[in-house]
Amino acid sequence: MKAKMDESGRAAHPATVPQHLVERYGGSSGCGHKKLSHMEKYSDDTLNALFQSLADPTQRAVISALGQGPATVSELAGSHDMALPSFLKHIRHLERSGVISSQKQGRTRICVLHPEAMNVVEDWLKKQRRIWDGRTNCLQDLAEAAERDELKNV
Repeated sequence: MKAKMDESGRAAHPATVPQHLVERYGGSSGCGHKKLSHMEKYSDDTLNALFQSLADPTQRAVISALGQGPATVSELAGSHDMALPSFLKHIRHLERSGVISSQKQGRTRICVLHPEAMNVVEDWLKKQRRIWDGRTNCLQDLAEAAERDELKNV
């Protein structure tokens, strides 16, 4: 499927306001908002690993449990119906993503939550909210301008 092109020969961005509406109601085709690449800095491995952790119910449960304080792997695994080696894969993924760390103390492994690791997700979500708030505000402005124009023509 071939992408639609704008006047300059570039692929038209799906959030771009159609040119006929811009000409009719004023403003800019992007409503003053910068067009953003979908492959910005947030497509990195860290953000992907964090979202994978949040998408997995076992890993979310571990994050929640560790929110109450440090716990041993055995304590964390006790509430999950899986073999310990399978559970340890979840622990290793959480460690690789930076959400938790574990340290061997004698014969037990203690896990600790690092909530600051989720700041990357929080920052990404805040940025997405700002983008979409801007887009919906732009759409609202266009709808109000079109309504005013219709009322003038009545």
